[in-house]
Amino acid sequence: MSDTLADSPPPPEPAAPPLRKRGVAWLAWVVILLVVGFELLWPHVRPARGRAGGQDTARRVLADIQVRQIVGWGELFDNRPLLYVEAKKSMDTGPVADRLRFLVVAGELQGPGEALTQLGQLEEQIKQQGIEPTDEQRAVMEALAHLYRDRTVNEALVATAAVSGLVPPEGQPWPALGSVAAAATWTRAEGGHPPPSLTDADRELLRQELGWSGELALTPPDDPDRAARARVIAPARRLAKTFATVLGSGLVLGLFGLIGLIVWFAFFLTGRLRPALPPATRHGGIYAEAFAVYMVVFLGLSVARALLPLVGPEMLVGGLAMLLSLAAGLTWPVLRGIPWAQVREEVGLTLGRHPLLQPVIGLAGYALILPVFGIGAIVSVVLVSVQRSIQLGDRPEEHFSPVETPSHPIVEWLQHPDWRLLLQVTLLACVLAPLVEETMFRGVLYRHLRNATARLGRTSSFLISAYLVSLLFAVIHPQGLLAVPALLALAFGLTLLREWRGSLLPSMMVHGIHNGLTTFVLVQALRS
Repeated sequence: MSDTLADSPPPPEPAAPPLRKRGVAWLAWVVILLVVGFELLWPHVRPARGRAGGQDTARRVLADIQVRQIVGWGELFDNRPLLYVEAKKSMDTGPVADRLRFLVVAGELQGPGEALTQLGQLEEQIKQQGIEPTDEQRAVMEALAHLYRDRTVNEALVATAAVSGLVPPEGQPWPALGSVAAAATWTRAEGGHPPPSLTDADRELLRQELGWSGELALTPPDDPDRAARARVIAPARRLAKTFATVLGSGLVLGLFGLIGLIVWFAFFLTGRLRPALPPATRHGGIYAEAFAVYMVVFLGLSVARALLPLVGPEMLVGGLAMLLSLAAGLTWPVLRGIPWAQVREEVGLTLGRHPLLQPVIGLAGYALILPVFGIGAIVSVVLVSVQRSIQLGDRPEEHFSPVETPSHPIVEWLQHPDWRLLLQVTLLACVLAPLVEETMFRGVLYRHLRNATARLGRTSSFLISAYLVSLLFAVIHPQGLLAVPALLALAFGLTLLREWRGSLLPSMMVHGIHNGLTTFVLVQALRS
């Protein structure tokens, strides 16, 4: 008996409990918040190389777009007096460079006399405030003075000639004489062709310093060269038509989207709509770690781009940084022991239910998102207006420092668009950005937050998680804090699609469509 017991194998030890890979979520969130804080401070502390030039370029490009928009609306709808009042409120403030473009708008909408009046007021304000314009700005003011005096005199010549029975040569303007008195003297003498006060050097200066606005000033509405006038005004007309089409289409589509959104939420709250998001898991904290890894890698690559003289197109280098940070974020859960197939399922990198319907759902989803985005955009516009009123105070004409407005680096990239640049922008904005940002925000981070808040109930968990993901998404974008409401609303709508479909494909499609429309409008605004 004893020999039998001695020879028998020992009883098996109890099986160890399965390893719970929960992740260190609190530490991951400390890292995430530190990175977000650095992202907000970085624009203010980064090296001066390229920073000031980039800000000035973006401000100049946005000012040109504003001029084109105002002039285009005036061409299409013939509401010049009202447009001029609004233009004076928004453009006759801030740096001298912005106010010089307002002088062009004044000459375009109200004639050369008003432009000269506004120029005189600008010179007086500069003197009173002790502002020191650059040599180029002073030269531009002098050239504009010559230009609008010439136009004023030509108008006086026409009026004087009508009384005297004189007519100018066919197809030619009256020669500018420098003053109305000189015009009257010349018409009485019925002869003489003194040169205009605006020189060729002045014309080239206006084109160089004011860009399209300078060309507009040189080809006024009464320019006898109708073909040249048509060429210059074409971008403004095209931009106004594009804005009107996009805005009108957005309102119609948004109305249908609002109805669909109400129905969606009614079904969701009553439990008749079954979200396709995979159930919560025990290792949601690892996805918080993965998102922190993604942010650290992307921040490190972004800082390296700013500090090091990297070779290659800036947008392509930026796209490579996005892909590398995405790869790091998706690799982390696998390194922590979660099988790749499970990672794909949990973060939404699948075709989801009814794969053939996902593209259609993506297009319909854009309509659902438009009302939400519209509300956020309105809030951002109101915040910009309030911030501007606070910054300018009761006397905006005395304020010569820049007024903050939301902008994106893409504005600088597209100031001289060609097909190569457009291809890079399209790839970055419509393919890479939706792929990377949807995967990491609506996929990885949202998966973690839904796990962390699952015990609160489906509705509360969804609302809290969607808000936090959307807020973080909005804050780290480069448009600035005033654009946060609009970006947050857009991101909330994208998160709604993720909750509904489970797959990231619809939200990626909507993200790409939105970026594509924004890029299209911007290209239309900047095309010569």
